[in-house]
Amino acid sequence: MKFFLKKIVVFTLIIASISICSILLPATPKASSSLLFASFDKDLLLEKIDSSRIIFIGGSNLSFGLNSQIFKDSLDLNPINTSIHAGIGINFMLNHHLSKIDSGDIVVVVPEYTQYFANYADGEEALLRLVLDTKYTGIENISFGQFKNTVQFFPKFVLSKYNPFEYLVEKSPTKPIYERNSFNAYGDAVAHWEQTPKPFVCENISKMELNESVFTNIVNFKNEIDKKNATLVISFPCYDNESFEINSKQIKKVYFELKKRKLLVLGNPNLFSFKKEFFFNSPYHLTKKGAEFRTLILVDLIKNKSELQHN
Repeated sequence: MKFFLKKIVVFTLIIASISICSILLPATPKASSSLLFASFDKDLLLEKIDSSRIIFIGGSNLSFGLNSQIFKDSLDLNPINTSIHAGIGINFMLNHHLSKIDSGDIVVVVPEYTQYFANYADGEEALLRLVLDTKYTGIENISFGQFKNTVQFFPKFVLSKYNPFEYLVEKSPTKPIYERNSFNAYGDAVAHWEQTPKPFVCENISKMELNESVFTNIVNFKNEIDKKNATLVISFPCYDNESFEINSKQIKKVYFELKKRKLLVLGNPNLFSFKKEFFFNSPYHLTKKGAEFRTLILVDLIKNKSELQHN
């Protein structure tokens, strides 16, 4: 029995050592070129640009869905697109960017619809990798809900550190669209703009349970930036017509909850339901033409929102 227990202890120590080493090791070449490392570049934009700012917070519906040059030209504001990946979770995004909001900022938060349901707001694999690979934030800043949501991806993370293919960076014939250098000077993902759109599967969240704590977190975020004399605006993600129809009941619930909390809302969900030809490879990723169309809608909404004209 003692021999058996000794084996278990030794085995546990080996696994623990391998796991700890995987955290301490630097990111693999493949991981370090990923779009998650753009988080540093986007934070730098928030440090360098200090006035007349319109800041966008959300997932890839924004990073793959805006042409920020249009905001600059039309609104005489400095756009900063902080968005990277929905898998980071809107709860982390709001918490991380709170300290970077300044007086006079217009902060436009646009979560993907999935963020309002189940536990998606607490992040997935992308959050785990953001914390462990980039050392972007301390583990102590992760909530229990975020830990519970992401710990399932830890074995995959550990194995990736010992996978030889992670250390081989292959050259692609086309410009990669999910890398750190896929973003322009405003933080928009643009590497896909000249590429051919790809087929994609529509999203179905019709059976998911609404997560009311997400709305509470948004309200709390609003209260905090109100103290900084900044303005929070909530809007809606771009969505292909088919996904919109499948999930119309759920989308109505989201809209109702946002309005119920008296948040400043830009437009309504229907305005951002687009034909499929505007999408690149996902219900949330727009082509260049789609991004320009969506941006122009937002520009008009901002111009006509009296609460934003004092900024």
